[in-house]
Amino acid sequence: MTADDDSIPSLAAALAEARARPGSMFLTGSLEAAFSRTAEQRQALRDERLQDQTELDLHLIGANVLEHSTRADWLGIFMTRTSTAVKELAKGISGKQRHVPGLLVEGPGPGSVRVTFRSPPQKRANTLPGTETETLDGKALHQFASLFMLAEDEPDLLEGSVQRLPGAARRAMKQVGQQVVDASWSIEGNLAARGRGLQHVVITPNGAANLIRAVGEEAAVTEPTVVTGAVDGWTWSKSVMDFQPKNGRAFRAVVPPNLQEQVAAIVGQPNHDATGNFSVTTVYPRGDATYAHRSYVLEAIQAGTEDDLTVLIEP
Repeated sequence: MTADDDSIPSLAAALAEARARPGSMFLTGSLEAAFSRTAEQRQALRDERLQDQTELDLHLIGANVLEHSTRADWLGIFMTRTSTAVKELAKGISGKQRHVPGLLVEGPGPGSVRVTFRSPPQKRANTLPGTETETLDGKALHQFASLFMLAEDEPDLLEGSVQRLPGAARRAMKQVGQQVVDASWSIEGNLAARGRGLQHVVITPNGAANLIRAVGEEAAVTEPTVVTGAVDGWTWSKSVMDFQPKNGRAFRAVVPPNLQEQVAAIVGQPNHDATGNFSVTTVYPRGDATYAHRSYVLEAIQAGTEDDLTVLIEP
């Protein structure tokens, strides 16, 4: 352990004490200036700032952004539709019909056209640095970013993910995507939460178009299957895990918010063996019934394997 590593508990304690004193913003600013040399120190500072909040910091660029300006009505529509989408995603995660929207926004700020979305704080308990915590709104904002990240990089996984969303959430996500396409924006930024490193987020018109298409496509069939094997990787930002069956080809699966802690716990153990319950969705693009592709969504997972549950995944 280096001297900088040794400073993390002391830095966290100093930040907690500074927050409780009058003029805390000035004390905290001084600490940030003095202790921001290493990634660990920057993470501790970010954890103290965020507490239980999840943050999506976005910079808008593209044909309709001139220096640090864009049309106010377009930006207003984007922020309103994003707030609606996060609210509908939160309702889907909680299984409730009602949810009081609480998404906060900072900005626009300097740096191209910059807008920062942040889940509202819900508790202020003194949590150890690096402890992961996400509120319902934080999970919904995380899911919002994950859907766009899948739209950019992994459209096959995107389709299975949007198929399980409630109808109102699907419509809301489609409207956000449509606004990005209409405004011809390319958006870059970062997703941040307590205990997590910064995750780069990109939203382009092409990715937004992928999201619009995925919402509009019809699933031919969704079937449950049980597969034993091992969790071979976990990407928090995209909510995606790699799974290696005991027999058959490896595949990637979307992990819903309620199962992410379980998957992370399995990845954190020496033995990654697990039995997973998956929904396998076969999607046919509109107008082409001959071409189909599959996507996998995790429905339940248990550490360890059972030979009698092994299922072969077809290519």
